[in-house]
Amino acid sequence: MKLLPILLLTTSLVCLSPNVSAQTVFPHDTRSDSIDIRHYDVHLDLRDFTTFILKGQVYVGFKPLVNGIDEIRLDLLGLTVDSIKDQSGNLLAFTTQTESFVADLGATFNIGDSTGIEVFYHGNPVEDPSFGGFYFNSVFAYNVGVSLEDIPHNYGKTWFPCFDNFNTRSTYDLFVTTLPAHEAVCGGVHQSTIVNPDLSETHHWKVNQTIPSYLISVAVANYVFVEDTFTDYLGNPVPVRLAAFANDTTDMNNSFVNLESAFDIYESKWGPYLWDRVGYVLVPMTAGAMEHAMNIAFPMAAADGGLSWQSVLVHELSHHWWGNLVTCRTAEDMWINEGSAAYCEYVFSEEFASRAAYETSVRNAHKGLLRECHHIDSGYWAVSGVPLNHTYSNTTYLKGADMIHTLRGYLGDSLFFNGLKELLDQNKFSDIDAIEYRDDLMAITGFDLTNFFADWIFQGGWPHIAIDSISSVPNGPNYDVTIHLRQKLVGRSNYSTQVPLLLTLRDENWNTFEQTIHSSGMNNSVTLTLPFSPTLGYLNRDELISQAVTANYKTVINTGTLNLSHANILMQVQTLGADSSFVVVEHHWAAPDPVIDWSQAFTISPQRYWRVDGIWESGFTTNATFRYCGQESGSNGYLDHLLITGAEDSIILLYRPDCSVDWTECPNSTLVMGNNTTDKNGTVTVTNLQKGEYAFALKGPNAGLGEANDAVSVSLFPNPTDGLVTIETAEEIDRLVATDLNGRVTAQRNATGKTITWNTSDWATGTYVISGYKQEKRVFGKQLVVK
Repeated sequence: MKLLPILLLTTSLVCLSPNVSAQTVFPHDTRSDSIDIRHYDVHLDLRDFTTFILKGQVYVGFKPLVNGIDEIRLDLLGLTVDSIKDQSGNLLAFTTQTESFVADLGATFNIGDSTGIEVFYHGNPVEDPSFGGFYFNSVFAYNVGVSLEDIPHNYGKTWFPCFDNFNTRSTYDLFVTTLPAHEAVCGGVHQSTIVNPDLSETHHWKVNQTIPSYLISVAVANYVFVEDTFTDYLGNPVPVRLAAFANDTTDMNNSFVNLESAFDIYESKWGPYLWDRVGYVLVPMTAGAMEHAMNIAFPMAAADGGLSWQSVLVHELSHHWWGNLVTCRTAEDMWINEGSAAYCEYVFSEEFASRAAYETSVRNAHKGLLRECHHIDSGYWAVSGVPLNHTYSNTTYLKGADMIHTLRGYLGDSLFFNGLKELLDQNKFSDIDAIEYRDDLMAITGFDLTNFFADWIFQGGWPHIAIDSISSVPNGPNYDVTIHLRQKLVGRSNYSTQVPLLLTLRDENWNTFEQTIHSSGMNNSVTLTLPFSPTLGYLNRDELISQAVTANYKTVINTGTLNLSHANILMQVQTLGADSSFVVVEHHWAAPDPVIDWSQAFTISPQRYWRVDGIWESGFTTNATFRYCGQESGSNGYLDHLLITGAEDSIILLYRPDCSVDWTECPNSTLVMGNNTTDKNGTVTVTNLQKGEYAFALKGPNAGLGEANDAVSVSLFPNPTDGLVTIETAEEIDRLVATDLNGRVTAQRNATGKTITWNTSDWATGTYVISGYKQEKRVFGKQLVVK
């Protein structure tokens, strides 16, 4: 399923529904462990386009997987069961529940038996007002197999009785009776159309591949078909059947012009297309598209004759590998379906356009995730185990794709593509979870992915890895160069292990050395032997690892303005010197090091800082513009909202040449608030920018935080203290900040859990306010006396 951008950016609205809660536990559906539903015969009467009554008759054929099966519970939502019969036509007793019914089989069945029941039902089908369900109006009748708001999300149950989960896979025959002017378009292959005595028509479609209930589909309207044939990688024909209104077919053909290219790309990357046809049907959806097997529901508005929605087109096709062929076992691992399909959009761009197009897509998405994903999705969630009210969220789609991009960085292209192709083949027409995904891919590739999954899949937030310092010692004609690495934690509590990062070292003569090194824990060092002594070092130039740094690297050959958008800075180059210069600007999405001299009345940003470096020719000069934004919306939202909570007039820019020097107010800097001095949006300009680090801060004696009305109960003991203090809270927090009574931040640290011990032995005697934060929201502030 591909959510259209306007919805994908606002999926946090889902959690406002009163029946959705991240804390609600929905146990794994175990019915499939005891009963295997092998086949459905679905008979639908969809002729009532006045009162919109669906009439159904479904035969459910199944086999017991354990002995002693004497009843079966099937899901059915919003429709009325009229009667149930066994294979011999005998009426069976049944009891109805809220979203299901239980049929008494009238006998006991054991392993080796085959049986079935026939269910007769009717009603006005249910639809999710945001996305999902069965839509029945005066023009269309069609289903969308999942719900955004309802939990569980599976919505096969809105139009036929089934085991509505991700892991029961069955084959289907569908017999859909329509008005004479209508066509029924279903998944699978069209078998026949029969004209009935009353001139109604019954359309028979057959799905030979096993699929879960959310992937079967039907759409009824005044459709015509556009047919084509693709050739698979073995040279075999693959039928293509697209359905639309007659006056929409030209636009559809123009918008789908690159569909065969996507088909070829995905076969080359993921293996053979194992379905009987390629199919799309245009429906009046506005929120997204749905990957029904061989019958993708595609928004009519997106088939407008242009290519603006091509990413939706290829996303849905890719589900026939990721999601339909191999399916997530539970919604908590929806990244396997949707993160993979979102990543397939990048793969299409790479193969159809260029590697540069792939990198642009990944880079833009990654920067957006660092800035706002945790706000939109209400937390730094891990992609595996995401709360059910955030199943269809930026975490699942965009961060899922970002994690798969990082997996590619760990494995390299050959192991990545060949490994995932084999994983799909080994697990085709079945379901997996993240642990099975990890273990299978490790066995296939021989690459130990334990650390990768622990650091990127099972843990939320981001690692932040930076060069702390570089030292160089002569060793004969060479130099032993030691690179000191440092990790910080962004929205997480555990440091990463063996993260591979491309290290680039250069000297003033532009000599360059590159090698992959690894970062583990808070601090580690790597020593290399080089033929030169470097003056510049930076990490992850190839951006294969999606950590909490975005950057621009630029060779400057002209004066003028440089928009270094991924570093969030504008440079105004004034003079060049005798030759070109090389500029590195990194935007670090992590808290800068604290101010050492707390007698300075600065409150430094808890969110971000910059590093400016490069190879600058003698005579090279440049100015720079740093934008701040304390707003919580817009393209710059959430950049500084934790720092800027009030007036802008105390904003300053701090500077230090490197990590060994304390922060001071940046010289030659000017605050530019603009016409609106209270909108928390403006710039600080710097004349004659220097190499070093920069961070926003608030200046003034009351820049910090006082006591707060606690949203979370807290106790500090002992209080007063002369050493260790224990902070106990009713809920987990992720950050602690200490401020003195003048509002100056004196210490801050990441926190994990509900009980945290903090050593205050090196603090000056006095009274402090200890503030706790949870997902960047301040939830308590309590005074602590240090003796």
